Amino acid sequence: MKKEAEKDNPTGGLSGYSELLMEAFVEVVDETAEAQGFKKSEFAQKVWPESSPRAASSRWQAMRTKVTNTGKPQGVLISDAQRMSDVLKQELPYLFLRASLRAREKEAAQKAVEQTAKPRRKRSKS
Repeated sequence: MKKEAEKDNPTGGLSGYSELLMEAFVEVVDETAEAQGFKKSEFAQKVWPESSPRAASSRWQAMRTKVTNTGKPQGVLISDAQRMSDVLKQELPYLFLRASLRAREKEAAQKAVEQTAKPRRKRSKS
């Protein structure tokens, strides 16, 4: 039964929407940080001050890009999301709302592409 679930959900546990939401959240945070004038490494250091600058930058980079061994970005912990919202001085629910709206748009766009890509069956005349 697990094998069937893996076939249906190749992301290994995340549904399509969940993955889109996480990607959208990272995009929203990245765009907001950039709009506030943060350089990527500077933002990462503020989010994870206990880590070395290099480790913090690597962690943020892994969330923003696809990791070579998995082909997916690193997941975002809720605790990290809260730290990001604190650095940006924006409420976490607001960031999640923006990400959710973006993820829904992406999901709708993907479905539209899938619908146009599917060949239509010809109706038989009865």
